[in-house]
Amino acid sequence: MYLDVKFRYMVNYKFRLREPNSQKETSIRFQFYKDGLRYMYGTGKVIFPDLWDEYNEQAFTTKQYFQKYLAARPQIKTELLNVNNRLKKIEALTDAYFANVELSDGVPVISEWKNYLSKNIKTAKPINVEVIKDKLYITDILSEFLKGASNGTIRVEKTRNRYRIGTIKVYRTLSKAFTELSDYNKRKYTIEDINKQLAEDWTTYLYKVKNSSPSNVGKQHKHFKRVINHKLIAIHDENYELEKKGEQPILTDREIKRIEIGLTSFKNITSETTKVYLTNGELDTLYGLQGLADHHQKYLDVFLCGCYTALRYSDYSRLRKDHVKGRKISIITHKTKRKVVIPIRPELREILVKYDYELPKTYEQKMNKYIKEICNIALIDSLVQVHKAKGGLSQITTEPKYKLIMTHTARRTAITLMYLCGESSKDIMIISGHKTLASFETYLRITEDESLKRMQKSDFFKGNLKIA
Repeated sequence: MYLDVKFRYMVNYKFRLREPNSQKETSIRFQFYKDGLRYMYGTGKVIFPDLWDEYNEQAFTTKQYFQKYLAARPQIKTELLNVNNRLKKIEALTDAYFANVELSDGVPVISEWKNYLSKNIKTAKPINVEVIKDKLYITDILSEFLKGASNGTIRVEKTRNRYRIGTIKVYRTLSKAFTELSDYNKRKYTIEDINKQLAEDWTTYLYKVKNSSPSNVGKQHKHFKRVINHKLIAIHDENYELEKKGEQPILTDREIKRIEIGLTSFKNITSETTKVYLTNGELDTLYGLQGLADHHQKYLDVFLCGCYTALRYSDYSRLRKDHVKGRKISIITHKTKRKVVIPIRPELREILVKYDYELPKTYEQKMNKYIKEICNIALIDSLVQVHKAKGGLSQITTEPKYKLIMTHTARRTAITLMYLCGESSKDIMIISGHKTLASFETYLRITEDESLKRMQKSDFFKGNLKIA
């Protein structure tokens, strides 16, 4: 229930039973929310829980509900009507108080509102007030952040841009997984439960129950901390306003500090995974494949566009005529919103011409499936040692190379082959759009033999380096 929207001091209030599962009569409470605090008022009325209409927040007054009580309490209907009258009066008085405050341009004061209510209800004894901190459940905080990130009310802190769809999916996964943790442990965690123990429980759950990899656990931790820190900043701001009014803070500085210390236990775990690239010979083999099924040929052509441009799938899969500027491609990347310019290889030009510069529609999930099948057909099946980490345990297995190829292999292939051809890291980064050398180097998959061959071609090892 809310006050009319024309009033600035909107009030969110509800009527709730003190013990909704009781077999005896229980009191009806009036819950009043203001500035993050929950105020509980006794209405002076009691009721059997099975006579309470929770949806409409009032007593049932039809005979089918109170039939069994008639013999012992013939006036039960009158009692129920009196309950509803009392609740309506509390509701009307609350509206009136805050409307008067608004019209007089004043500031609402809880104690004054209580006295106003008690005086006009004229109960035999004053209504008691109990101030309780509204519990900040982590699942609610995660849901609130996800909603804000989705509708744009919460934005990336540094750039103020809206969150990308991919990032929103990560927060949706985080919210779902933490809700599952709460259900698994049969416990609703509050923000004040954030400590080393919760970090350990959360990590153990992700490893043992969800069978997550260390990198996925680290990703969950990183985004969890981001959401909680966002909430703590909001609480700091709200506390400042409450302090000016002389009211209680949502969380004390000591409580906030304890939560911040607890967040340090949520580590950003990383792990080295096996990522492959296609050699120049393997790339030529794929380009020259004949007799493929139509769907395989379509997906292969789009994949090769990634191998010839170093773009991400979200970019190379949407190449069209507008992106072609003579002998180069100019495109604003979907992820970073940066403009990159890439020379067009003859093979890339041939593929673009084949589709009249409008690549066919593909889907990343299908690409990851079909490109493995295509590389298997092309006999790209050399054995690769694969490092896997699941459930907190590491293991090394052997897999045929085609099983490790996916959409991002195209970007990794282009970057690595350009580097092996002698292009400078700086020049490649301009094409790939990488901002830092550290992130760029994660794409380089060079064996010791390849590194040795490249170094042997340098002037230093040829003895051609002239030092003045």
